[in-house]
Amino acid sequence: MATGNPPDRYVRLLNNLRDRFQFRELSALLKVAGLPHGGGWDKLLDKLREADASVISNVERMIGNLYSDIVIAGTKDIFVYPLDQVQTEALHAALTGIEVSQSSYQDSYPFPLSPTQLANESTDHKLVKKVTHSNGDISLILCAKRSEEERTSYQYNEVTEAVKMAFDGFDEFVTIKRSNYQVFDVVNLRKSLHRIEVLVDQPTKLRPPETNEKRGVAILGRLAHYSDVLQAIYHANTPLNLAPCISGLYLAKREGRVSHLSFRTPTGLVNRGAKASEDLRVDAFIQGGIDIVGEVTPYDVTVAWDSIINVTGAVSVQVGMPISGLATDSFHVRHARIIDARGDNAVTVVVNKLVSYASN
Repeated sequence: MATGNPPDRYVRLLNNLRDRFQFRELSALLKVAGLPHGGGWDKLLDKLREADASVISNVERMIGNLYSDIVIAGTKDIFVYPLDQVQTEALHAALTGIEVSQSSYQDSYPFPLSPTQLANESTDHKLVKKVTHSNGDISLILCAKRSEEERTSYQYNEVTEAVKMAFDGFDEFVTIKRSNYQVFDVVNLRKSLHRIEVLVDQPTKLRPPETNEKRGVAILGRLAHYSDVLQAIYHANTPLNLAPCISGLYLAKREGRVSHLSFRTPTGLVNRGAKASEDLRVDAFIQGGIDIVGEVTPYDVTVAWDSIINVTGAVSVQVGMPISGLATDSFHVRHARIIDARGDNAVTVVVNKLVSYASN
């Protein structure tokens, strides 16, 4: 018997997933599970309106689990802070004792608040969720309100006569639509790996005066009172230098495929390349140039893995610096961007690689 409409919770979940997951990957997952799939987000909703309650329940469960995993992973800028054994044990004890206070964010988690609810929140972070993983790792999820602007340009002949009369002599008009969105920033304590990870959510939406580093520091400051270790990390603000990862990942041909690359040649020429589905390490054009001028020096690289052992789904990482950073051996790359990580395990594996190359 058809339900007529998917539950409101399901519609909300699917709409929120649009911003964090590619439909073709969702469609593939639904297909494997023998559930309605294909046609795009809107057509999927139409199919579910004709589905019975058991199908909707299965889809909701599957997408709900996927969404919860993506909220603490997904695409985030990451700062890594190494710990020693004593710091790790002290911090683990402190975080274990944390109790999350009730808030509207917590009531809604893992969904974002409705626009009306979010409008009443501040830009200050609130601790919303603590996840204790089976291996002893602890994830703290902090939420806050941020805003974005959508700008649309119109030529003079595209606006109404009333606008033309009111603004006679103007050649172009720009409309600005401001809206709020919710961030899910994360702090991970990797107990056995002795490090703290600070993950800044939705980094592509950052706008001045906020930067990923300013938000990362704000997140540490919000948690600093829980532990002397966090307080020391907050004041020092010295994340692991990821600069060696740029050349390390590029030269390690066993590491996925290079999908984006910015580099300088020995002759001083600066170039960029991008191929979503092929490895630029073996691109004929780039390789031909290397054969002529010699090895290039990368300063920004994105590596994509279609599969990694013990990781579900594809994941990418981007590490870079301005080209001016090549002029010094001491340039400090403070963060990397993890892209489309489907869950916490993908974050762990990618950061393990970053730490390994940063240490070499």
